[in-house]
Amino acid sequence: MRSPDLATGLAVAALAVATTAWAQQYPLRAKYPKLQPISTEQLAHAIGSAAVVDVRSEFEYGVMHIDGASHVDVTEKDFIEKLTKATAGKKAKELITYCNGTTCEKSYEAAQAAQKAGFSQVRVYDAGILEWARMARGRTLLFGKPIQPEQIIPESRFQAHLADAAVFEKGAAETSAMLLDIRDAQQRDRTPEFARKAESISVDKLVPQLATPAFHARSRGKTLYIFDNVGKQVRWLQYALEADGYSSYVFLKDGMTAFVAGHPGCCTP
Repeated sequence: MRSPDLATGLAVAALAVATTAWAQQYPLRAKYPKLQPISTEQLAHAIGSAAVVDVRSEFEYGVMHIDGASHVDVTEKDFIEKLTKATAGKKAKELITYCNGTTCEKSYEAAQAAQKAGFSQVRVYDAGILEWARMARGRTLLFGKPIQPEQIIPESRFQAHLADAAVFEKGAAETSAMLLDIRDAQQRDRTPEFARKAESISVDKLVPQLATPAFHARSRGKTLYIFDNVGKQVRWLQYALEADGYSSYVFLKDGMTAFVAGHPGCCTP
């Protein structure tokens, strides 16, 4: 029989391990201790009664979102006004925000802003949309239609299309490359020399073109080299590329911001 001291010690050690694992899995929770998270199972039960709000960009929402979720971009200046409309002005209604996953801060920022604006029952689904898609299949929409299990792009396939700065720059210089800058206009203040030949087109304008015969003709026989600002938008662009039959494409790992940071003096404003 274990002594009381030994049993207590083991319990404390187990709790410490669990706490460490939790902190690693949800690294932003400690930054927002006043916000209450909600699990996938709890969210599944809350849908229908709570107001579930996707606070990402319109492009990301259009690619994949929780069936029944409203869309209110947290970066919009009138976010609270739109959020109030999404909840029919009922600030006592349970409100659940979500974005891309455990390292996506938008869901926390949105929930914090909602609390400050007087919403009294705010929770954060910080596991994010991909975890929901994996765990609650049939209740996730991909391009407006229920997602099928095989349509969820695994992390390994996304990683396979990423290239570090040196590899990306070299590949983009090849004659068989089609270089695309999908950053927003305000993000193009610093661009290295090799990327100045890129076709600049925001991701929300690129996606509709992918299915057109004209774009297929221009890209035939070429590898698409695509970079965004911080490496987040390409994760969702991949769904559009594969849905429209593109298989030869490369993304700049961590986006142009990381490239510029790693190459001091490479760019002029």
